[in-house]
Amino acid sequence: MNTLKTLPDGNIQITIDYVFVKRSGRKQIVMKEDRENPENLDMGVIRALARGRYWNSKLDNGEYSTIREIAEIVGIDESYVARIIRLSALSPFIVRTFLNGTSPSDLSLSKLLSAPLPESWEEQHKMFGVKF
Repeated sequence: MNTLKTLPDGNIQITIDYVFVKRSGRKQIVMKEDRENPENLDMGVIRALARGRYWNSKLDNGEYSTIREIAEIVGIDESYVARIIRLSALSPFIVRTFLNGTSPSDLSLSKLLSAPLPESWEEQHKMFGVKF
């Protein structure tokens, strides 16, 4: 809780609740009540989630037949495309934490892409430290 207090000696004491948030590889200090502020969104993760769902839908509807085809068309490494598409299996609750700016500060795109993704959403929550 943020407070402003005048001390007996006339000085002012300001107390601010904050958290360290890692965004795009950099640590930022964010006031706790600002966690849901759109300025605190990790747009790199959000873009990756959107791309993964988009590319997955293109595979599902038959517009593209393989991950290799997507990679060639967009000019990105095939293994990266595969890892991004895998994010479409991420728990909707975890996705929502990124969309509202409340994802765990240590949960980065790098961490999402490097870890094996359990099928169980409950296991994903445990693995990534997301409280449901």
